[in-house]
Amino acid sequence: MNSEKNSSPKNNSKSLIIKYHDNLAQPGLVDMVENVVYDDHFDWHKPIGGFSSVKKTYPFGKVMDHDSRVVDSPQLVHSILIDNDQKSAHFYLMMELVKDITSNLWKNDNVRIQVARAKFNLLVQQHLPDGIWYNPPHVDPYLDKLSRIDVEEGMGQVNMLYYINSSDGDTFFFDGNHVTDYDDYSTRVSPKKGRVVFFEPDQYHASSPPINNQYRMVLNVNLLTSAPLPELYKYIEEEDKP
Repeated sequence: MNSEKNSSPKNNSKSLIIKYHDNLAQPGLVDMVENVVYDDHFDWHKPIGGFSSVKKTYPFGKVMDHDSRVVDSPQLVHSILIDNDQKSAHFYLMMELVKDITSNLWKNDNVRIQVARAKFNLLVQQHLPDGIWYNPPHVDPYLDKLSRIDVEEGMGQVNMLYYINSSDGDTFFFDGNHVTDYDDYSTRVSPKKGRVVFFEPDQYHASSPPINNQYRMVLNVNLLTSAPLPELYKYIEEEDKP
C-alpha cells in the first residue's frame, strides 16, 4: 500500500508538480538499504569542489542577500552511478530499490524508466538559531546537457529523492525560474524512512540540515523516463479508474 501526497507550487504559469509517497518499497528492502548505509564501513566522501551541496560557481552572495534563511551546511556524498560509471559496491542493491519503487507506482507497460545518475547525500546535525534554514536553492543537472550521458530521443527527466532515515531537515521547494525568483518556499517535505519524492527537472529545491537529529540521509536519483512527470501520473489515474 502506498500513500500519495500532492503539492502544487504557487506559480501556476510554471505548472510544476511535486508528489511524494510512503510505503512504496518492500519493508525488508527499506531496512536492508538503511542497514547498509548505517554500517561503520560505509564510505562517505567530500563532493568534488568542496563540501557544499552546490557548485563553486553558485552565486552565494546574491542568493544570501535575497534570502537570509539560506545557509551552506557541509555535505558528504557516496556516488552510485555518475557519468555512466558504476561507483559503488552497492550499485545493484540501489537499482533494485529504485526498480521496486517505480514498478509499484507505474504498472503500465508503456512507462519506461532508466536510472541515469544516483548518489547518497549525508547532512549532519547543525546548531542553528530557532527558525527556518535551508541550503542554497538549485536544480539538479539536466541530463541532456551532460556529455557522458546518452539521452535517447523522446526520453524526459524526473528527479527522485528517497529518504533513508526519519529525521528533521525538510526538503524545501520554490517557485520561480532562477535562484532568486521567489518570495518564499512553496512547499516542504519532511524526511521519513522509506518516503520517496518525485519532481520535475526545472523545480528549484533545497535540503536543510538536521537540528534535532544527528544525521539526514537521502538517495538522490535522476531518472530518464518515457514521458514527463505530469503524464506519468495520468497513467496512474487511468489505472485507478473503476
